[in-house]
Amino acid sequence: RRFLHFEAASTEPQRYMGQKSSKSKKSLKSENSSSSKRRKSRRVKNEETSSEPVVADVAPTKTKKAKSRKRAESFSMRKLESLFDEYKEDVDVDNELEEEIIGLDGVERFLVDLELELDDPVVLVLSFHLSAEIMGEFTKEEFVEGFSTLRLDSIEAIKNKIPEFRNELNNEDDLRAIFKYTFSYYKEDEKVRSIDLETATELIQLLLKDRPHVDKFCKFLLEQESYKVINQDQWVSFLEFSLTVNEEFDGYDLDGAWPVMMDEYVEYCEENH
Repeated sequence: RRFLHFEAASTEPQRYMGQKSSKSKKSLKSENSSSSKRRKSRRVKNEETSSEPVVADVAPTKTKKAKSRKRAESFSMRKLESLFDEYKEDVDVDNELEEEIIGLDGVERFLVDLELELDDPVVLVLSFHLSAEIMGEFTKEEFVEGFSTLRLDSIEAIKNKIPEFRNELNNEDDLRAIFKYTFSYYKEDEKVRSIDLETATELIQLLLKDRPHVDKFCKFLLEQESYKVINQDQWVSFLEFSLTVNEEFDGYDLDGAWPVMMDEYVEYCEENH
C-alpha cells in the first residue's frame, strides 16, 4: 500500500510523489481486505487490554502562567472529540461491530484544512505522533490520545505546531524514531518483515532528501539485482550511514558492523566513481 494514494471516483489513482514509472501502484481503496484484517486484529488487542477512557475537559485556572502553560490549561477534550467528529466515518469491521475512524476522504479533508500537501513529510510525523497503524486512516483512539498528549484540540492549534513537527526531521534522535516508525507503517502486513525497493526509495527521498548518500543509494537500490526488498535492519542502517559517513566516505569502516548491503553500496560507488 501507499499512504495518500487517494483515488477519485472517476479518475486514475494519484501517483505517490508523482513518480513516472510504468509500474501501476495499488491505491489504498484496493486494500480493504488487508485493512479489515488489521482492524480486526487491533480490535481484539484493544479488547484484551482495555483501559479507562479519558474523561472531562481540563479546567482552566485563574492564575496567570507562561504561554505554554496557558495553552495546556485551555486544552479541551470536548473540542478535540468534536474535531474528530468533523472528519470521521463509520466503518463496519467484519460485520461484527462499527469502529469510528477517519477514513480516506476524511484524512484528505483533514490535510487540506491543515494546508498540507499529500507528499509533505510532516504527514508522516503526524502519523508517528498519533501512533497510526493503518495507512490512510486514523482511529478515534489514535486521534484523540495522540492530540491530547500534544495538547492540541483544533485545526489552528495543530497548524501552529507544524513548524515544530517539521523541525523534528532535523533532530537526529527524533528522525531515528520517525524513520523506524515509517518502516513498520508502510509494511503490507504485520507479518511482513520488509518493504519493496520502489517504496523504500520513495520514502528515503521524502524523509532524507538533502542528506548525504540519498540519491546515490536510491540509484544503487534500483540498479542492483541482488535485492528485491529491504528489511528493517538494512533500513535503519542506511539512516545511520547517512548520519555518520560523509560523501567522501570518511567514517566508513570496511570491517565495521554494517549490513552487507551497505558494503555493496560502497563498492558500487567506487566502481562508478
